[in-house]
Amino acid sequence: MLTDRLPIYQSTFELTKYVYTCSKRFERLARIMVGEKMVRVSLDMLDCILNANSEFSEERITHLNRFKVLVEQLKTLCRFCLEMKITNNKQSAQLALLLGNVGKQLTGWRKSTIDKMANRTSAEIEEEKKMIDMTYDEFVKSMDGLIEKANDVIIRDINT
Repeated sequence: MLTDRLPIYQSTFELTKYVYTCSKRFERLARIMVGEKMVRVSLDMLDCILNANSEFSEERITHLNRFKVLVEQLKTLCRFCLEMKITNNKQSAQLALLLGNVGKQLTGWRKSTIDKMANRTSAEIEEEKKMIDMTYDEFVKSMDGLIEKANDVIIRDINT
């Protein structure tokens, strides 16, 4: 499964867009000190999802635990923004709603992963590895086609 189709990825992407939009409206000092960190933490959350989705077993749990820490960091930053009146009540409520949605999905994914790890056989682990490799191979093939098309366009532009 491609990462950008995961509901948690889509929710986190929406959260990241909203964080970015809000931070652009912060006063200069707050934008530099707090807004940039909020955007960076949000982007790191997306990286954790990507990494967790491409791993299995303990590595996946490691990425999901990192993701959980980042969610808590972003919650703290949002609370700071509300208390320092960097964000208004409406923005803070929307951030809390988006973060809550992401947090619920993360909790479910972590629980599901832990439960699956406890009940898996070695044959199931090998099958999951094969599926990940197949997904990666399909991705590489699609990128090869995209690169070929881009090269054709470049060559056509050079020749004209």
